[in-house]
Amino acid sequence: MDNSTGVAKTEYRINNGEWTEYTEPINSFTEGKNVVDYRSIDNAGNVEEIKSFEVKIDKTAPTLNVSFDQSIIRDRNYQFVPINASVEAVDNLSGVDSYELVSIVSNQQDNAKGDGNTIQDIQGAKFGTPDTNFLVLAERSGSGDRVYTITYKTINLSITKNQENNKRNEKAIELDHTYTSDHVTQPFVQLVKTFIPAAETIEEYWRMTVIAAYRNNREKEADTILSVAMHSIKQFFRKIKAQRITKPIAYYYGILDKKFTELYFEELYDMGLSID
Repeated sequence: MDNSTGVAKTEYRINNGEWTEYTEPINSFTEGKNVVDYRSIDNAGNVEEIKSFEVKIDKTAPTLNVSFDQSIIRDRNYQFVPINASVEAVDNLSGVDSYELVSIVSNQQDNAKGDGNTIQDIQGAKFGTPDTNFLVLAERSGSGDRVYTITYKTINLSITKNQENNKRNEKAIELDHTYTSDHVTQPFVQLVKTFIPAAETIEEYWRMTVIAAYRNNREKEADTILSVAMHSIKQFFRKIKAQRITKPIAYYYGILDKKFTELYFEELYDMGLSID
């Protein structure tokens, strides 16, 4: 502000272009980074020191490249197959903040004619997170090949920052155990809800249970899975009361895997077999 002679005009230029008098909002930005210089000139002809700021315009959607370690499942054996996704998200302007798994859908019903009479053919997927590991069932109905369609989406930094600004004064809402997915058995939910009240966390522990069962060839033994899960989570709770666990979900998975292994050797012993 010039209190003696007054401001005659304010000028701006974009990316070292021609100086233009500022009379209305600027809308001539190009995609990418725009450097805006501005200055004011008073009625005596004195020119203010140039000041600058940047404006980034991003009209190009991020690039998302997704591949899978198995894109074709050839064995129709009614067994769960672990799928590992490789996700690369690129945005050269705003940058990519994150990506997330949106959905996994099949072109056939879970329990259709000729598919082995099974349900819940997709297991272990944590939607709304950057999950890249899940299980799909190797089966198809008699009507043709089964196709699983897996969808991811990206979130760039500009969107994330806007969301953070809009929600800065909002309090996060955490859903309790009553919102846990139906994929998680109720006995497990009722046992863990006192120690793990959040539905999302309960689902993650059950996801580890499903993966451990699959990797020990127990995915079709519902009673065994529940029994091992109940004993494992009880042991886990006793442990975390006694000491601090830095990676609790990984620690719980370790207990699960050990108990499935012990069960395997117990069964061998009952059959009169031994492993040297």
